[in-house]
Amino acid sequence: MKDPGAVATFIAIGVSLTMMFVCGIFSASIFTDIDEFHDKSFAELERLKALTDVAWTEVMAFNRRKTNQEKTEMFDTIFRQKRNNQLPDYCNAIGYELEMMEEEMVDCIHCPAGPPGPKGDRGLPGPTGERGLQGEQGMRGRDGMDGVEGPRGNPGDYGPQGEQGPPG
Repeated sequence: MKDPGAVATFIAIGVSLTMMFVCGIFSASIFTDIDEFHDKSFAELERLKALTDVAWTEVMAFNRRKTNQEKTEMFDTIFRQKRNNQLPDYCNAIGYELEMMEEEMVDCIHCPAGPPGPKGDRGLPGPTGERGLQGEQGMRGRDGMDGVEGPRGNPGDYGPQGEQGPPG
């Protein structure tokens, strides 16, 4: 019969090698998952970059149009007198078409929205709402743990004297 210590040693070595092999497989699996996450994240970032580039191009084109329009308007105001310009102060309609109805100027039909006004005063509170439906009965809770026994109290008063017992 073989030495039991040698058998135990061979079993321990075999189990250790098996576990190292299993850990290697799991490590490779985790590395693959991380690599897939990296690839998906990079693709998503590229898509986001493309969207932001398109948005930036549109913003810059809008700014160029606006700047060109402002230059044209400035040039027109220097060399030409506008006729019948009786717009209200709040109207910022330079460069926008105004409609004429029956020879009268109509206030800012095509004006862009102005800045928001100041915040108003707080209004009165509204009426109280209706009472809601009765809720369902909750589940019974668990009993608590027994508490720690407290200190012993003072002795009480003597009780009333008992009845006389039968004769002996």
